[in-house]
Amino acid sequence: MEKDREARLKPCVILFAEITQIDFWKQELDTEEYVELLKTVFDRLDEAVKLYEGNIDKHEGKILMATFGVPIAHEEDPERAIKSGLLMLNQISKLRQKLKKPLGLRIGINLGRVYAASVGSKIKSEYTVMGDAVNFAVRIMDFAKENELLVSDEVYQITKPVFEFSEPMRFLPQGAQQEIVVYNVYRQKTGFVKRRGIEGLSSPLVDRKQELILLANFIEELFSGKGKIVLILGEAGVGKSRLLEELFTQSLSMALERVKNINWCIGRCSPYRESLYYPFVELLKQICEIKTEDSEMAIMAKLLTSIEKLMGEKAEEIFPYIAELFNIKLVAKYEEKVKYLKPEEIKLQIFNAISQILKNYAERNPTVYCIDDLYLADESTLELLRFFLQTYSGINALVILISRPEKNKPFWQMKEQLKNEMKFEEVYLKPLTREETLELSKNLLKIPRLPEDLIEKIVNDAGGNPFFLEELIKLLISRGIIYRRGNEWVASEREIKFDTPYTIEGIIQASYDTLSPELRDLLSEMAVLGRAFNKKILQGFTRFWDNLDNLITQLVEIGYIYTNNYQDYAFNHALVRESIYKSIPEKKLKELHQSIAKTIESMFPERLAEFYDVLFEHYAKADCKDKAINYALRAGENAQKCYANMEAISYYLYVLKELKPDNEENNKIIFETMYKLGGIYSRIGYSDDAIELYERALKIASTTLDRVKILDATADVYQRISDYEKALKIYNESLKLLIDFSDDEKFDTWLGIAWIYYLKGELKEARNVLEQILRNVKDTSSIQTKKKIARVYNQLGSVYSYIGEYEKSFEAYNKALKIYEMLEDIPGISVIYNNICGYYTRQGDYYRALEYLNKSLEIDIKTGNLLARAIATYNVGDTYFQLGDFEKAEEKFNEYLNINSQINNQLGNGYGNFGLGNIYFEKNDIPRAEFYYKKSYEIFNKLGSVMMANEVMIKLAEIEIEKGDYNRAFSMFEELEKRCEELFDTEGKLTCIIGKARAKLKQSFVEKKLMVTHLYTALDLLKIAFDYKKIDYDNETKFVINFYLAQVYYYLTKITEAKDHLSTADKILKELLIKIPDGEPRNIYLKKKIYCEFSDFKSLLKD
Repeated sequence: MEKDREARLKPCVILFAEITQIDFWKQELDTEEYVELLKTVFDRLDEAVKLYEGNIDKHEGKILMATFGVPIAHEEDPERAIKSGLLMLNQISKLRQKLKKPLGLRIGINLGRVYAASVGSKIKSEYTVMGDAVNFAVRIMDFAKENELLVSDEVYQITKPVFEFSEPMRFLPQGAQQEIVVYNVYRQKTGFVKRRGIEGLSSPLVDRKQELILLANFIEELFSGKGKIVLILGEAGVGKSRLLEELFTQSLSMALERVKNINWCIGRCSPYRESLYYPFVELLKQICEIKTEDSEMAIMAKLLTSIEKLMGEKAEEIFPYIAELFNIKLVAKYEEKVKYLKPEEIKLQIFNAISQILKNYAERNPTVYCIDDLYLADESTLELLRFFLQTYSGINALVILISRPEKNKPFWQMKEQLKNEMKFEEVYLKPLTREETLELSKNLLKIPRLPEDLIEKIVNDAGGNPFFLEELIKLLISRGIIYRRGNEWVASEREIKFDTPYTIEGIIQASYDTLSPELRDLLSEMAVLGRAFNKKILQGFTRFWDNLDNLITQLVEIGYIYTNNYQDYAFNHALVRESIYKSIPEKKLKELHQSIAKTIESMFPERLAEFYDVLFEHYAKADCKDKAINYALRAGENAQKCYANMEAISYYLYVLKELKPDNEENNKIIFETMYKLGGIYSRIGYSDDAIELYERALKIASTTLDRVKILDATADVYQRISDYEKALKIYNESLKLLIDFSDDEKFDTWLGIAWIYYLKGELKEARNVLEQILRNVKDTSSIQTKKKIARVYNQLGSVYSYIGEYEKSFEAYNKALKIYEMLEDIPGISVIYNNICGYYTRQGDYYRALEYLNKSLEIDIKTGNLLARAIATYNVGDTYFQLGDFEKAEEKFNEYLNINSQINNQLGNGYGNFGLGNIYFEKNDIPRAEFYYKKSYEIFNKLGSVMMANEVMIKLAEIEIEKGDYNRAFSMFEELEKRCEELFDTEGKLTCIIGKARAKLKQSFVEKKLMVTHLYTALDLLKIAFDYKKIDYDNETKFVINFYLAQVYYYLTKITEAKDHLSTADKILKELLIKIPDGEPRNIYLKKKIYCEFSDFKSLLKD
């Protein structure tokens, strides 16, 4: 028909069949007879194609080409093509036997996307399909032997539940570079065929509990002798069959409990033009136990036996009408009963015979009659169904009718009419929610750590449809994106790209092809607009503007689109939109994209900023490059402001790919785009990409300041990956270029250098540079200068904190925070939130610190700044460590190490291992603690981070105390104390003094003769620590010093002094506990090693 002849890109099954050995007949027949024979053969082949609603594309010589899916798609086109091919082979076999001469056929079937269009001239044209899929179908046919039907792997994967196949065969067609995998089709499988589901995978029923309970109640009533009619409605793949499977299983259990039988008879409406009243014939076959392979004699015997059992004396009256359904040739006594009846009278007798058999069978045992796929039912089947329901409404059976809610189908109209005539229950299965779809996918795969982007795509594309979900997972398995490792499923790390599976696309295209040309064209326009779209924009470019409301209403009613406000619409399924979009030919697609972009520009001239991303997409797909580049730059800036990093990257990459460096203006745009893109790469941890991009930008930098800008950015990347020497070298290159420039121009470079000094532990140098920058700043009015000053204060805060000037540190951080808040600089605010937490942890206010850290993390996740996120994650872990929650601390440290591996943050690996060492030290797992400390030290030492390397060595000295080597521990602390002095690390120096005292205290317990000497040495050291004025040390340190003093005085038998310091320590501990919530958090905190020792010592002193 003309409505199906528009040009489209469609999935299609292509069948080629070549008649073999027919040339033998040329010698025996004249031309006219030979042509007549050829026509006879082609008539048989054509009938096989038409029976399964395929399309005869052409006859060429001895070859037939047929298509299934073009021009009209059906859900099971691959299955139809194979059935058609098997019927062709059967017909040729019969013809060969009849002619008693050689005659054969070989068939090849392939599946793929084709371009379907009319080709030729205005005078003569033909509608055909073109593409690689067609060529491969020919190759497969050529490879087939006589009387073989070969199919491609794509066809095999879809139809393997339905047919029996050979093992795979491979061949390399001439001129091809890759082998083709094919299978020989033997026959159709017999018995029940499960077409859906994933082999080896299963899931409990998800979100159908209420429906299952309702249906199980109907089974309960059935056992009590009460029948019912139930209609189950739901779109394709939503889970109707699965619900029925669950009900079947549950009903058998219920029957077993009651020591009763329950019969299930299931008939399905066929999409093919098969026997009359097909689903009812299926019910009768089950009642009479007729098998597919039974001969006509066996069928007749089974029918007679079963009907006699069920109908008694009436059997002879009923049998002829049932035999009619099975095309059984009647003997004379039965033939007489039907011979003189009119067609309408025979039909009535058939209806009555079937209905009586179903009624009597249900009276023997509780019975469930189920008729599925009623949306496919023809008028005759529906007429019989109506008769059965109206005549035997009181039957003792549960009659379950299953259909899709397709309102344009005859069954829907019949259902609406029956509502007024009889009572029946309706169960409507809605699509699963996002959470339920996610649960189902996890049930099926049981993969604990599927990549988030893979989960997102699967769940979004499935759109709440279990069948769509299963088919997407099947596709992922076939592509190796999900695969088995041992007994579990895992996800590969390859880039995730996959198209709509054919099984889903077949459903979509079959429905789409039944629509009017207007609705199809309007859906195409909607698909180009996007998954979600605005009616006003659609109205601005559609050619159906004058009838738009009516057409939209129709599409809403039949379930293609939905709306909440009658202005904004969306496709119900992403895959439906994708399938329709892919079917639009390229030329038409570009025209539509351009038309949409122009419509938006004309409609919203004052609001274009809202549409930069949309306009870029449409102009890019319309191949209007100048416009696309313009909007890509603007969309990239918008994306950066919103921290949509991946989107910004895609826009900037498009600009760099499409913009030609053929003039000065373009070169400037390319340079700035490279700079912006490099900054994003650096922030999200793509260090190599950033460096490579900056190297390219440096080559096209036109001014000294541009070169400095790129050099400083490159140095920052090296700083982020902990290559401090390389970073310093590049910063110094910048300074050489800036020798004749003002101090303001050197601001960024000096700031970068100061940060490197800080990270290396060269705090004096860092402080000097930062304070000098503040002295040299003259104009502080510009926003850029304010940002730089904030960075100076932030770095000074970190330096002051390390050298023990905590109030100065807090003051510097707050100055930075005020500037960032004034400028609404979100990343800057995040940095301060992260850094200021140290002040609160020193006060013992750990939960306030966590509050700031979580705010920082929230911003870092939003902005995609992986380095900042890593640092905040470490600090969260360290805060949990100080709270004594080692489980949470370890989880965060491991998360931190995982982020570091993504961004190549080597310094971070040192911190992560240091954190793990601290945890195992607290757990008294000294070997593991030592392992992580040494690993951490190697990293810090290699990177030149002397401050952190020194801090790790202090912990290794503490390890020596735990190992009992007190002299070694003491000498290590002595050496490290000197090193701390050189580094201005006053807190580290205090830790060394306490460490030496602890070593002597422990040593006094094992060297009894020198006990007093060791204790007095410890006492002298603890007095120095107690009077330490260089820093205002935290309460936990005060607690430790007083606790150790109490121990030393006790063992020196100075009980009064011991009790005084014990009382002070106890008071400090109570102050610390004020800020720890009562209950479990406080119990966890008090389990820290030092507090357990304190508790034991208190008991000892009391005794």
